[in-house]
Order: sequence, then C-alpha cells, then structure tokens
Amino acid sequence: MEFSATGEGQLEGVAALLRRVGLSCEFQIDEKKMLWSKLAFLAPFALTTTAGNKSKQEIFADPAWRALLESAVGEAVAVAAAEGATVDQRRILMTIESLPPMMHSSMQKDVSAGRTPELDAIGGPIIRGGRTHGIDVVATRQLVATIGDRLAK
Repeated sequence: MEFSATGEGQLEGVAALLRRVGLSCEFQIDEKKMLWSKLAFLAPFALTTTAGNKSKQEIFADPAWRALLESAVGEAVAVAAAEGATVDQRRILMTIESLPPMMHSSMQKDVSAGRTPELDAIGGPIIRGGRTHGIDVVATRQLVATIGDRLAK
C-alpha cells in the first residue's frame, strides 16, 4: 500500500498494523507519481475487463485484448509522464499479470449488474491528458467507447 507522506504522522499506526499482517506499506513523497501509478494500473485493467466483459485470464489468453490492455497502460504512462509523473510501465504490467486469473474489475461487476460505472473518473483523466498534451490515446478512447456502447443497450 502507498500513502502520501503528508499523512505519515496520522497513518503510521495503521501502516504498522498492516505490516504486521504481511502487507507492504510505504509513504510516498511524490503524490503525483503515487496517484498516476494507481490510475495507470487501475484504468487500463478496469476499462479492458469491462469493455471485453472478460476476466484477467481471458484478457491475457486473447492476443488482441492483451495488446489493447498493454496499449492502454502505455498511454496512461505517457500521459503521466507529460503531467510530470514518472511511472514504471513494466511494473504495472507485471502487477496486472500477477492478479488472480479469474479477477474481474469492480467496474465490470457494476456494468454487469446494471449499475452506472465511474467511466469518466477512470478513463477521463487519461483522455483529457492525452488531448492536452497531444498524446493519441486511441486504446483508452476505444475502451471507453465500447463501454459506452454496452451501457446504451
């Protein structure tokens, strides 16, 4: 787990408890990097599993869907860099690969249950950042559009 270093005084006790049960906890000074690292992991995974209505295993088994996921991660990392955050693309892909095979995103579960997903909160920063910085985020736009089409049905 990563926490902002500005909250270390208030959260050190919580972090100590989490460490005792085996979780890694770090306090990060670079909040921008911390936030973009989380978004660059979360958005591509949530958008891809939801657009494809597939588990992590199904995404990785299908070369086209896996390429779309990897492209979306690359786009998020590129926007993060343009925003001044250094994000490790390889680490994000390794983290996604290490997820349980049958993992589904909460966005995917929401859409399947007929609930409105937080589509703009997840994909919007990447799309808007791409537009602002002249980065073509074609995979992210495609995934968001596919989800939009699913919602319209």
